[in-house]
Amino acid sequence: MNISEHVTISIELTPDEHEKLADLARKQGYDALTDYLRHIMTQDLVIDEAGDDPEIAFEEGWSDIVAGRVYPASALWDDTCFT
Repeated sequence: MNISEHVTISIELTPDEHEKLADLARKQGYDALTDYLRHIMTQDLVIDEAGDDPEIAFEEGWSDIVAGRVYPASALWDDTCFT
């Protein structure tokens, strides 16, 4: 990808806001704040796309079930989702 295929987004933050976001990025395992913000924006795009298309939402939900990332609500009472 060359530079002409990139778009730069600029936001203004106070020093305190910047530090809080940088701390959150580090807590989430990101070395750079820009990587963390890019991840957040990408996730919002995925959610938005899935929300507009029931087929995509179903496929993602089904994938989560098959991978074991989703448990029935009854599992909250019998501790099966925590073992």
